[in-house]
Amino acid sequence: MEEQNNNGREAILSAANALRWEVGNDLHTSVVETIYQDAARIAERAVVSEEKPKRFDWDRTLDRLLTHRMTGFPIMLLVLTVVFWLTISGANMPSALIAELLIGII
Repeated sequence: MEEQNNNGREAILSAANALRWEVGNDLHTSVVETIYQDAARIAERAVVSEEKPKRFDWDRTLDRLLTHRMTGFPIMLLVLTVVFWLTISGANMPSALIAELLIGII
């Protein structure tokens, strides 16, 4: 059993060495460069500097509007009211159609 494990390990190591020569030494460098490019892109969007004029971002504006104490709760109540109204009136329309169909037949 141990001999099979050793053969399996040797096969895996030889396959890894073969793949290492195919991939080359630049794999680690390219992965790290990609990570740093992504981090720079995220930091460029998140960090506000004095040199550049501020960009208008819809997501930040909506976030400030919807999560503010004074505007967030009224907007949430308005949305919940609209959903409640749609639920009641929306359920009434199919019920009226079914009633008309059944009463019209009878």
